[in-house]
Amino acid sequence: MLLMTLAAFDTPVENFLKRCVEVQKMQHNRTVSIVQNCILHELLMASRQYENGKRDSEEVTLVSIREKYDLEDYTIHRNAQMLTRAGTRRSKGKGWVKSANVKMEEKPNQNLRAIVLSDRGREIAEILFGRS
Repeated sequence: MLLMTLAAFDTPVENFLKRCVEVQKMQHNRTVSIVQNCILHELLMASRQYENGKRDSEEVTLVSIREKYDLEDYTIHRNAQMLTRAGTRRSKGKGWVKSANVKMEEKPNQNLRAIVLSDRGREIAEILFGRS
């Protein structure tokens, strides 16, 4: 009972960090970087807005994420690539996002410009940022 009472006092940041740990455990100790969290958050918000008729498309450009979070071009591209199935030369991709102009069955586009969540990516983003 005491633990349940203490859990009720968790801050939003603590709750988010707990959800990050949950995702990490689900994905066999694969971490999600801060930049990847930014990407997933923007894609989830765009997807929700699209579903509510407030956007014409679910896709989000890497340029818009880069500008919003003041990131370097290389940083946003590398992290977005890690979220695709392709990954990078050194690391296996997560398959949580896909190029907006390439179907999931096709080879992932190495030159990402706009991206959307995959079905699995949507599940992960909902865990991280709360279900609507």
